[in-house]
Amino acid sequence: GRFPHDVKLPKLAFGEKVKSILVAADPELRAARTIGRAREGDPAAHEEFLRQDANDDKVFMFKITKGLADYAIYNNSTESELLAKVDALWAQLKEEYEL
Repeated sequence: GRFPHDVKLPKLAFGEKVKSILVAADPELRAARTIGRAREGDPAAHEEFLRQDANDDKVFMFKITKGLADYAIYNNSTESELLAKVDALWAQLKEEYEL
């Protein structure tokens, strides 16, 4: 979820067994990836990305939402390294919660 309530409401409904995972990347890397994908509606220039990103932070209250995450994965590298981080977190969660 993007909004703080996307994290808070499931926890209210189901308790602390609900965990949230933040997947984030550095802004400069996100800008390069977004511009490189060249999807319709996405910013085509770096400055445009930064403006949109700042607006999204305000509208969606990302700083608050990010602070609610129980776990974080930083996607600042390759896809294979991201997948390795996901696998490692999954292994940790299975152990912690006896899944």
